Amino acid sequence: MANGLLPADLLARVAAGDQLTRLREDLEDSLKEYRQFDLLVELLQNALDAIEERRYRELCATARLNPASPDVIDVWNEAVLKRMKDDFDRYDACADYAAIALFYGSCEDDGARRAAWWNALASGLHDAGLSTVSADELAATANSFRGSLRIRVETGNASWLTVEDDGIGISDVPAVFIHKASAKRAGAQRIRRLGVRGSHGWGLTAVLALSERVEVVSRVADAIADGYSFSDYASFTRGAVPEPRNEVLDPSATPASRELLDGRRTGTFVRVQVSNPDPTDLFGNTLMEFSHAKLETLLRLYTPVGQANDYVFHPAYHTARRGEIVVSVESLNDGAPVGPTTLAYDYFRMSGHNRVVHQSFREAVNQPERERSVHVIHRSLHGNAVLLGGGDVQWSKVVHNLETEFEAANALPGFEADGEMTAQIPRGFGVALSGGMRSELIARPPKGNTGNYRGLILSETAAPTLGRKYVMDQRAAIPRSARGFEAKYNELRKRLLPAGEPLPQTPAAFQWLRHYVQTAIDSASLEPPSAAEIGTWAGASSLEARVMLLFADLVARGFFGNLHIMRAHLSAPYDFVFLYMEQVQVGSTPAQPLAHSLAQNGYARYDAQSGSFYRYAVGEFKAVGETVLDDFADQPPIKRPDTIDLLVCWSFDEDVVDGEGWSVEDPPGGFEFRGQTHSWLCQSPGRTRPLAVSALETLITRLVDAGELTVPAWPGLYPPSQLE
Repeated sequence: MANGLLPADLLARVAAGDQLTRLREDLEDSLKEYRQFDLLVELLQNALDAIEERRYRELCATARLNPASPDVIDVWNEAVLKRMKDDFDRYDACADYAAIALFYGSCEDDGARRAAWWNALASGLHDAGLSTVSADELAATANSFRGSLRIRVETGNASWLTVEDDGIGISDVPAVFIHKASAKRAGAQRIRRLGVRGSHGWGLTAVLALSERVEVVSRVADAIADGYSFSDYASFTRGAVPEPRNEVLDPSATPASRELLDGRRTGTFVRVQVSNPDPTDLFGNTLMEFSHAKLETLLRLYTPVGQANDYVFHPAYHTARRGEIVVSVESLNDGAPVGPTTLAYDYFRMSGHNRVVHQSFREAVNQPERERSVHVIHRSLHGNAVLLGGGDVQWSKVVHNLETEFEAANALPGFEADGEMTAQIPRGFGVALSGGMRSELIARPPKGNTGNYRGLILSETAAPTLGRKYVMDQRAAIPRSARGFEAKYNELRKRLLPAGEPLPQTPAAFQWLRHYVQTAIDSASLEPPSAAEIGTWAGASSLEARVMLLFADLVARGFFGNLHIMRAHLSAPYDFVFLYMEQVQVGSTPAQPLAHSLAQNGYARYDAQSGSFYRYAVGEFKAVGETVLDDFADQPPIKRPDTIDLLVCWSFDEDVVDGEGWSVEDPPGGFEFRGQTHSWLCQSPGRTRPLAVSALETLITRLVDAGELTVPAWPGLYPPSQLE
């Protein structure tokens, strides 16, 4: 094959036009969503899907079935969802932690869980009239294949990443690196088999855009291994060279494994030169500050190697589980080889690390010991979708201690942000998709009590688009499931916290106080207050408390007009009740159509003799405004969408509000309250009138621009702490 933009057979598939221009546009588009870390993730995910596909095809061969048949895929998917629904029903019937402990123990029986899956799949095939294969035959086929994934990193003058698998191989290597060949674009209507993680067209395009050289050797069944190289794509993407280069490689001239070349197995070998490692990127920083231990931690914490892969988490055997794929890792750092070492194909949980003090779920229920970690599971039903949850619950210091140990051993990956190094074990609730593939979405960030959790919410039916980055359906259900998970185990979390002790009056205690106050000063100094006159200088870390205090401050200064808070209680169903009064017009009807409409519909009173317009109303505080929509969406709802009259928040994301069936608009009748900055209109049944919103960040900015508040002198606003 001659050098050129694309192989001749692929050129025929590209629509007429300037192929070079279209290729550069595709590469640029992929880089809008992907960074160097995604290069690692995409190659690993592609390899794992190839291994899984080989296993699936061997199962279909045993059952004498066409693996691409929609009927076969439909039976497979029904078996997965039935096992999940049965699992949910058992969990939902648990009345207390003791019952959940028994359920958890049954989930640890790998043999029983595995047998239940093969019985469900065989029964589904029998009932559909597709096959007479037995559950034992399916199990024997699955047990006969143990996939392997090999990872190698080389650093020095040039950094190289190698990923090798023993999957099905790639029949058309150039085609899979073109994002328009992605199944997300061509064939989006086909039935998707649960357990397939990605479609990879976009991601593999990004691999080209992020590298100056990609070498691929692949072998499919009964074929000779093919070799290709793709060069200068990163330079081409940024306009440094007129076109990239594609060449056919002699596979024997590359570092590909001998097993692949002599035909003893199928699979794919990919070797990528990582161009200009980026210190602000997790993978790029790991290459620059390399250690083999750090690479292993990176793989477990952030990549598809650390997926949800056990029967405790997921009852179906539709993907390989822990111990069924061998992951080996080796490195060559400045000429010093390490490995190969074996890495667990499993989610990195605290209980899996022997330096972390851990207790079993049964121990935590029967005789809980404080300051110890425990692994828990959760199931929730949203419509017809069962969402699975699993993760560690622990005092935050347990994670901090492990981070300290990892940092001391140069084993904790991180990245540069604003000139400082950030390296930590992620907490809160992440999102996982079909087959256990972790998304970059966060279902519930580690704020407040959520910092005591490190877990995943997995949805088999939430499909990713553009790689792993966006989940287009179930955006509301997944965060609600995370919140339900957190609430379910809140009492257990409290049992694990250290026992409270009064601080002794010692020099150390006073030193702690000085440090505590100085930490508050340092934190506030990073986020200047928006106006000098306001009494609340707290920053974003104060969350809802900042919103409540700022609101009270602005009410007292008259920026919300004649508004009086009658009751405030954050543990009540709604945060506050208030009286709002306004002089409108003396006469038969108010001048404001909105005021008239509110009075007619019973939301306010208007005295035509005095022109006095007043109403009793209900308010709600939120640090992030759109989180109130989660309260509305729960079943049963935590808060009724037609009850709240005024939502007070610091800010909100208009795109998220629009995506949840609401819209942000200026109502034709005008705003209901002074100090109101926005109106949200519900586009679905649930609320018949606009929701008044006051985003305090927006309000204060407007007041400063209008000269009613002033920008403070900063950073000299704080006096010395006098605590030295």
